Amino acid sequence: MRRRRRSMAKPHKYVPSVKKTPARRPIKLQDFKVHLDLLHSDSNLRFQEEFEDIQERSPKGYSQDAATTDANKVKNRYVNILPYDHTRVKLTTADDDETSDFINANYIPGFSSPREYIATQGPMTGTVDDFWRMIWEQKSGVIVMLSDLQEKGRPKVDLYWPTEPNSPVQYGDIVVELKSTSTLNKYTIRDFIISMESQEKRKVLQFFIPGWEDYSANLDSDDVLEFIQAVRQQARTSRGPVTVHCSAGVGRTGTFIALDFLMQYVNDNDLGADVDIYNLVLNMRHNRPHMVQSEKQYIFIHDTLKVIIDKKIKSMQDDNNIYMNTGDDNIYANTNPAFEPEENLYMNTDTWKPTTSL
Repeated sequence: MRRRRRSMAKPHKYVPSVKKTPARRPIKLQDFKVHLDLLHSDSNLRFQEEFEDIQERSPKGYSQDAATTDANKVKNRYVNILPYDHTRVKLTTADDDETSDFINANYIPGFSSPREYIATQGPMTGTVDDFWRMIWEQKSGVIVMLSDLQEKGRPKVDLYWPTEPNSPVQYGDIVVELKSTSTLNKYTIRDFIISMESQEKRKVLQFFIPGWEDYSANLDSDDVLEFIQAVRQQARTSRGPVTVHCSAGVGRTGTFIALDFLMQYVNDNDLGADVDIYNLVLNMRHNRPHMVQSEKQYIFIHDTLKVIIDKKIKSMQDDNNIYMNTGDDNIYANTNPAFEPEENLYMNTDTWKPTTSL
């Protein structure tokens, strides 16, 4: 058995005040439909302009030293998708090898926690053991898989779990046992039990939605929202971050995280609250590069947010809440407690002003 010790490096400290950009494009939830129509006008010209601006403003100076050491280069699925040092997930070191703390993964802030998610690449044959070690050490009880194992004949994710029920497989020091597989509508849930030596056994659920193409947004919004809702229901009972991966861990992964955040945000606020998808995506990119990788995915987030808002309005109407047109402004009933801006990690325009220019 390999001896392990905790890395002597100082723990990551999340400091939002120095990671944010002053660029903001807030819009009231109740005005979002009009805003969306404007973005879609002229063959999505404004979407194109916004996404190009995000790419231009995305950080280019953050260090990625751990990912580029000779020992760790082979652990990266793609040479251009490397985790930032300041938010990377660190494993415990093994056998006094300082490079053994590396995995291509970053913490991503969410609606209620600066480490609500882990965004990571799809495991490779040589990193499967590290992946399960991360799940164990981070106490992650939910894995979200957004990529097929192969797409158009190309490998995207290596098989990292046992396929035979009740037949445990050991990955490094972690024993993983598949208990059951359930297919619900458009997605699959795999129920695992994981253990390490004589420690307690833990339950881990993997949620997998198939058919989501790389760089694309080819799925139906309602199907994705049903999937997100199922993940979120389980995540409420999980002690650790939700681990999200596609192939590179940036495009589909970033899209999922953005939508999970927005669903929570809309559900917790009245329709007079501001939303800023532009700033949301840009902020994620300060934690991991290339989050929301394509313009199609950026548009999909907007289109799906409209569906979320429409569902909220319908729910309010069904509950006999007030929704009336006064002739000047639309008034929506506030069915939720007032949102405290200082608690929010993306939408507060005061808290997130940078102290230095980015």
